[in-house]
Parts: sequence; structure tokens; C-alpha cells
Amino acid sequence: MVAIPLTPAAAEPAFLGGALACLGVGLLTAIAAGVCAVGARRRLDRLAWLAYALGAFSALATLVARSLAAGALALSNMYESLLGVTLALLVAALLMRRFWTPRPGKPVETGEADGEPGPMALWAQMIGLLALGALSYAATLPREIAPLMPALQSYWRAIHVPAVLTAYALLTLAFASAAGYLIQDARRARPETLALWDELTYRCVAIAFPVLAIGVMLGALWANEAWGRYWSWDPKESMSLATLLTYGAYLHLRLNSPASARALAWTAVAGFAMTLLTYFGVNALGVGLHTYGKLGGSP
Repeated sequence: MVAIPLTPAAAEPAFLGGALACLGVGLLTAIAAGVCAVGARRRLDRLAWLAYALGAFSALATLVARSLAAGALALSNMYESLLGVTLALLVAALLMRRFWTPRPGKPVETGEADGEPGPMALWAQMIGLLALGALSYAATLPREIAPLMPALQSYWRAIHVPAVLTAYALLTLAFASAAGYLIQDARRARPETLALWDELTYRCVAIAFPVLAIGVMLGALWANEAWGRYWSWDPKESMSLATLLTYGAYLHLRLNSPASARALAWTAVAGFAMTLLTYFGVNALGVGLHTYGKLGGSP
């Protein structure tokens, strides 16, 4: 029997497959939880989040294996950045469920009524769908490890990129919450249920906004070191600023105006559209200083 050495490059596909499998199982379990009786629903909900936690661990293992194979932090192209966003999305969702969302077993706080699933059941389904969609798309992208371009050979890459990707993950959670609000508002859900969605959206944006602002500032410092100027009005820089201002508008409306929760939810959805244009749009068009090979390049 010939032993096959397990190298980081060989382990990466296995870890990626494991992450996809865990997220698929978690999503199916979360969907099942939404249609079961209350007792079974809570058990299935815990299983779904356990699967998401295993998916996060597998995504982390994929990034670590790829970083070891590349000899550098693997956050230099769209495939790797999507791994990072998925990992941050799952970790942030797990932390928010543990510390900042209504506790299981309290029907009033979770929005459960008359045996119907509350917001947290739908939120778990949406998170699973978004994470599985992002990782599935990542699996279709080129995965060859290429030498880093000179502009990426900087310690700033390990500081700026994780901050921005973490902000994107939190804004994805905010989108899920805002979309959940709009869906249940259309179904004429109870005011207490809608209030939970509104509060969850606000908490996600309130954390993401300063993280994104820090990421943009770190990017300006990196730009000055790499290109000799802090700001070039590059398409990605401009879109990052527009995204930041959109979420700044959301926070202003949430804290300092009588804007309705429905208007706030639509503002969060608009902000997520800006986020997608910033993250994918510029790279898809292949314009500006941040593309590095369109969708195969820097996030």
C-alpha cells in the first residue's frame, strides 16, 4: 500500500468540500426547523447552527491550507476573498446568535406565536442560503496559486483586506435582517416580530460601519505607500466611499429622524446593493487599480 502524503494543497479541496457539505446540511436542517412543531424546531435549529459552526471551521481550514501552500496569507484573489467573507459571515452570525439575538425558549422574545416560527428561524435559513451561495460561487472560480503582484506584496494586505471582508460579512447579515423585515412586513407580522428584525439590522450595521470606515482608511494608507497618493478616485475607492455614506445615512436616519422601520430596511437593502457593486462590479468590469485580473484578482 502506497502512502499518499497529505500536503496543504491536497487538503484544500477536501476542506472546501467539507465546508460546502456542512452548509448544505445546515441549510436543509434550518428549513426543516421552520416547518416542524416547536419542540422539534428548537432541536433542529441547534443542529443547523452546529452545522454552520462546522462549516466555518472547514472554511478556516481551507484558508489555512491554502495560505500554507502559497507561503502567504491567502487573501489575494476573488476565490480567497469569498472564502474569507463566508468565514466572517458564519463567525459573526454565530456570535450574534450567542450573545445578541433573542434566546431560544422564550416565545415572546423570539417572535414565535401560535406555533409559528419566529424571526430567528427565518434568519438561520437566510444565512445558510447566503453562505452556501457565496462558497458555491467561490468553488467555480480559478484556484491556481500565482505569485503575488508587487502591489500586493505588503503587510497592508493582512490588515486592510480582513477589515474590509469582515465589514462586508456584517453588511450581508444586515441585508438578511432587512430582507427578513420586508418579507414579514408584507405578511403583516406582529409589531414585536418586526421590531426584532429592525433591531437586528441596526446592530449589524452599527458594528459594520466603523469596521468598514477603518478598512477604507487602511486602504488609503496602503495606497499612499504603493502608489504615492492616499486617494485616486479609483472606481473601487469611489464605490467604497459611496457604500460607507449609504450606511452612514442609514445610521443617521435610525438615530436622528422619525424614519419608518420599512424605510430603514430599504436603506439597508440599497446599501447592500452598493456593497455588491463595490465588491463584484468593479472587478467584473476590469477597470481601475484594484482589479488585478477581474474576478481572479484582489478583492
